[in-house]
Amino acid sequence: MPWSVRLAIVLTAWLTCHGGLALAADLKCGSSRVATGDFEIDVIDLCGEPLAIAERVRWTREGYLLVQQEWLYRLGRNQFQRVVVVENGRVVDVELGRKPRR
Repeated sequence: MPWSVRLAIVLTAWLTCHGGLALAADLKCGSSRVATGDFEIDVIDLCGEPLAIAERVRWTREGYLLVQQEWLYRLGRNQFQRVVVVENGRVVDVELGRKPRR
């Protein structure tokens, strides 16, 4: 199994178990900041492709299909990771992930 698939599986499991512990954060790429409401294509233009993507699809109470993705960005060796939450193509949240191990 390729490492990227294994990473996506591990990320999905970790986010499922620890999703309630996420802290609000921000994501700055270059001189721009990712904000709630940004389109996913704009985030990719600013920050590049995420390290991993976890995806969930569910029906809302109103009967609409909701596609939620959690994009993982690793900013550096001594910085906490960022998880960008995207619903139906727009950023709804940026959360603080875990700090990479040395």
